[in-house]
Amino acid sequence: MKNLSKVQRREVLTTFSLMQMKSHSGPLPQPEIFEGYERVLPGCAERILLMAEKQQNHRMGLEKMHLGEQLFQSKLGQIFGLLIAGICIGTGAFLVMNGYELAGSILFGKTLLGLVTVFVIGKRSQQV
Repeated sequence: MKNLSKVQRREVLTTFSLMQMKSHSGPLPQPEIFEGYERVLPGCAERILLMAEKQQNHRMGLEKMHLGEQLFQSKLGQIFGLLIAGICIGTGAFLVMNGYELAGSILFGKTLLGLVTVFVIGKRSQQV
């Protein structure tokens, strides 16, 4: 910069610029912007807060409803699984008692093996 003339130095100095970038993420605007909204339209800040609260309540309600549906489906699956297992075990025992030992044993044994497998795999997946 020492070897440049005054005109050249002025040109170099004027080509520099300052750039500032701000980033914000969230349901509410930054405080400065929030204050600007309130200044332009009195009461606007409270309306923005109300809107954010309503959106949060709506989202939480949807999540609660979704969780309730998942729990219901899980319980329903367990009930149907119990019914199917009971029917298969009962049918297997009935077949064994009526002289169909092979068929009854296979049905009874496969059902018990399937139940044990489901519980063992379920416990392993909960531990991970």
